[in-house]
Amino acid sequence: MPRLHARVERALRAVLAGLASSALTAAAFIWLKPLFAPTLSLVSRPRDSFPFWAPAAVKLIESVLLFATGLENRISRYICMWLMVALDARLVGTIGIAPFLHLLSSSYSVSWQTNLLLYIIEIVALVAPLYFVATSVPPHTLYDDLQLSTYTSLLCTTFLSLPLFYLSSRFLPLTMTTYFDRTTAVHVMPLPYFLVSNIPTGFALQTLLTRYGVKGALVAFANILITGTGLMYYGLEGAQLQGVEIINGMWIVSLLVSLLATYVFVLRNWVLEFRGRSISVSRGT
Repeated sequence: MPRLHARVERALRAVLAGLASSALTAAAFIWLKPLFAPTLSLVSRPRDSFPFWAPAAVKLIESVLLFATGLENRISRYICMWLMVALDARLVGTIGIAPFLHLLSSSYSVSWQTNLLLYIIEIVALVAPLYFVATSVPPHTLYDDLQLSTYTSLLCTTFLSLPLFYLSSRFLPLTMTTYFDRTTAVHVMPLPYFLVSNIPTGFALQTLLTRYGVKGALVAFANILITGTGLMYYGLEGAQLQGVEIINGMWIVSLLVSLLATYVFVLRNWVLEFRGRSISVSRGT
């Protein structure tokens, strides 16, 4: 009975967080509508072209994903509380929104300032409710080392950007002209753009991988299919689901390459070295 009560309470917290996140996002866009109107109004799907509850459903599913996997943590007891509020949720949200922001920059000529503001709105709306309803605490791992984290983040970013750049050059122009409307550019952004813009995504990916292993990677993939699909389909006028699936596929393949490269070149060797030290210590005692 106590276990059932805990599950029901957790489910209610997930629903409450999802609804609050949706309400905060809607309020922010209404408040900042004059600022977004010159750019986003030209590419956004009209409100009457999809059910009013659809964006809220995307937020709700994202919230349920976080609570179901235990990544809805409120604060970290190991690092500065205010800087690390719902860190794991921020990481998952960063990966989920990345395809949409890349598309706005590369194919719709949306400025980096607008993209940054969109990112802040999405992440704050996701994180703020968790501060009040989440109860779990993120794990402290042996990978929480600044030097190792920095190196692994750069490696993740590089091996994410390289296949994404290649796949974009092969498939993005045809995909945008076939399955999306109102695109202002069909050329592929240069490789340095991918490397710089994917730094937050690379950091998010390596942190989820080192903290949660396969579970962290699966949550990242799932949120691309949830948040990435929702933002592209409901946020861009004329976006067809088949085109959105192609974009998601490019990102998931690139994430897989990045994860495999990070494990092979960094984490596997580090784990083997740590296990060797542990065995030496145990034999010594």
